[in-house]
Amino acid sequence: MEVMDAAKLNVYRHKQRVLSTALPVLNLAIVDNWRYDEAYLLLEPNEFIGNSNELLVQWQLGEVSNTIAYKQGNKTDQVAFADSLYNLLQQGCRFKIQINDSWVSFLDSDKSREAFRVTMFDYYRLVKRI
Repeated sequence: MEVMDAAKLNVYRHKQRVLSTALPVLNLAIVDNWRYDEAYLLLEPNEFIGNSNELLVQWQLGEVSNTIAYKQGNKTDQVAFADSLYNLLQQGCRFKIQINDSWVSFLDSDKSREAFRVTMFDYYRLVKRI
């Protein structure tokens, strides 16, 4: 937990999240705006992914594949993108993310998948979506 007194926010991050810079990682943080009784989901791409305003993720399940695009936006956009990834992750999909002109495996370790899944589940419980 990171306490941001001036902003009156608490930021929660999964303690087992992947912190590598050698592969693409998209960690999540839950932001608790306790002053207004609101919670947000924050996408935290690592340095490997960079500070791009857009992400393009390819998913595959068996012979079926497609892409999910994210363009930097507001808290609703971040949740919608994370929702899509979470639902596909729950189905057992494999992922690649576009870095420059290459597709790189993404969310492929058990540790990264579990940190993503648990954070989303905790967020859903916090905002009473489950």
